[in-house]
Amino acid sequence: MSAKTTIIAAVILAALAAYIYRYEREPVESDVESKYEKIFSFEAEKILEIEIRRPEAETVRLRRTSEEAWQLVSPIDFAADEVASRSLANAASSLERERVVALGEVDLADFGLDAPQLELELKLQDVEVPTTLLMGSETPTGSNLYARLAEGNEIFVMASSSKYALEKSVWDLRDRLILHFSRDDVETVVLEQSGKRVVLARASEDLWNVAEPAVARADRYKTSGLVSMLETAKMEELVSESGEDLASYGLSSPSYQVEIQLKGGRSETLLVGAQKDTNYYARNPDRSLIYLIGQSVADEIKKDETEYLSKRLFDFATYQVNKLQIASADGSTRIYEKSKEDEQDVWKETAPQARDMDRTKVDDLLYKLNSSDAAETVTEGPGLDNPKYTITVWSQEGANAEELAVGQPVGDAVYAHRKGEELFLKLAATSWDEIEKVIGLEDVPAPGED
Repeated sequence: MSAKTTIIAAVILAALAAYIYRYEREPVESDVESKYEKIFSFEAEKILEIEIRRPEAETVRLRRTSEEAWQLVSPIDFAADEVASRSLANAASSLERERVVALGEVDLADFGLDAPQLELELKLQDVEVPTTLLMGSETPTGSNLYARLAEGNEIFVMASSSKYALEKSVWDLRDRLILHFSRDDVETVVLEQSGKRVVLARASEDLWNVAEPAVARADRYKTSGLVSMLETAKMEELVSESGEDLASYGLSSPSYQVEIQLKGGRSETLLVGAQKDTNYYARNPDRSLIYLIGQSVADEIKKDETEYLSKRLFDFATYQVNKLQIASADGSTRIYEKSKEDEQDVWKETAPQARDMDRTKVDDLLYKLNSSDAAETVTEGPGLDNPKYTITVWSQEGANAEELAVGQPVGDAVYAHRKGEELFLKLAATSWDEIEKVIGLEDVPAPGED
């Protein structure tokens, strides 16, 4: 390396050192003693309004309407996303400064504070004058930025990541939920497409039935999954605020429709129109908005009744069963009941005789009944004129009863019917054989017997 090059490099290094020293110097004398200190002394719950101002961006203003709810008031008047708004308020109240780098009269341009990159204005409960934080340019290292309070005379540095947590747009903060309901309030879900209608009706807290086109048990996991997905689904993109020209989006005659009927007579409806790439145009008829929903949401709505029909023989939880009855075609009936002895679950046969049962064997039968699925649901059930077995299970302290009739084998199939339903279950005979192997519990010696 030549002497000239070395001198130039040394000059550049010295200049850089001087620059960093000037803008990254140690804290000046001030009341600030700790390295990291909260900028604000209030908690998020005290914030009533938040305004975010940035160069060449829309000013965004939020107003708290209740303890949990927020409303966008600028640049649009629209409900705000509760989670995003709460997160923003928490981020604002938790801001920290690392150290003070200047006091008193200084050239704000040196710190990018003559034209702040972000201004955060907070209106607080019981405080008339808003609090405003100004954020300027980044420090040479890029990990911090310069900031000051509008009403203060200190310039300090704070983490650059703090700014990113506050740079929220209208899209970030607006309520993008496509429907508004709580899953606990849902009574019925109505799906419509191409003149077909599927009605899913809640039977209990976590059990569902298909009420139309035929009465049958619904798959609890698929139905609950549909409800949960609709409760949390959000717009992928806002297409129109005014909701005009529905035909252009396939929404004058929607391809699909889902209606959520809720307690108290309220309902929420989603109309789904034409496809755009992997998304679909959609709208809620109670709003003027047109937006895009994701393909995964549309795919759930597009399913027909066969997708939601349960193929399970029973839907009980094994540990909640307290009584089991097996009636055979020969007229015999066996009843087993569960009780507590020394805080342990024990099973006893109560008919046709009284005796202790092997708990493992009973639990094994219940497990096989609970975990077995039919191959398909069908509209006819041959072999059920004189069922080979009628099995009844009581669970949740007897509150729920499920009854299943199992027919005589027909070829390589066995048909079963759940009481109160219009459809039948078709099982492979080999699948039923596995269950039947453990039905003969009357032959199992009681504990302690030979």
